[in-house]
Amino acid sequence: MTVCIGCQAEIGPSESAHCPTSRRANGEYLSQRDMAVFALEASPAPLSIYDIQRSIQREFQFTPRRNSLCATLASDACCCWAGRGLYGLWRHGLLPGPRKLADLAQLILLSSQASLNLDELAFTLRRLGYRFQLSSLYRALMTSPIIEREDSERYRVERDSVDAIEFRDGLGLSPDAYQMVVDRTLGNIRNSLQERLNRLASSRGIADDDPIFQDGDIPLSGMY
Repeated sequence: MTVCIGCQAEIGPSESAHCPTSRRANGEYLSQRDMAVFALEASPAPLSIYDIQRSIQREFQFTPRRNSLCATLASDACCCWAGRGLYGLWRHGLLPGPRKLADLAQLILLSSQASLNLDELAFTLRRLGYRFQLSSLYRALMTSPIIEREDSERYRVERDSVDAIEFRDGLGLSPDAYQMVVDRTLGNIRNSLQERLNRLASSRGIADDDPIFQDGDIPLSGMY
């Protein structure tokens, strides 16, 4: 496992071990992009663009323009989209590459070794820390060019289809990085499905000490 030199956290396939945290400690110059990643590295969970902006202002006495910061985060491969106006890192459980809900659903289904229904997919995504509305996820599944419906409830992606290959290549990940993402995602899917079954088996639907997630809730990192 590769870890960050500055904070010893696990780093993703698009991150550098010479992170902004360690570079700042060495007195090196940090760009706006580096400042944004620095803010995310210091957080235990994904942050909103507003909170990233505030963190940069507090730490560096510099206030980036919101539009400029949005563009920086959207184009940075190591920053993972976590929902509308939310970004995080690999260490937060997020996946590099997707920048919208449809792409995220497609990547999850590409990584899964079995089809998933809407509730299974939604539970997995929320457990990973993504924020979204269930209706938006349903629309993404219904309008995706590569997601197929096996029946009225289950969804899958044909890995060898032309559209799926084009989507995979468009994520901007090297073959090794893509495989790293798929392997981790498959493990997360299996764990999430087992946790879902455990909750459904209890009298309340969840364990006594588990939180209840509503549409739009963000699970805190380390909760599971």
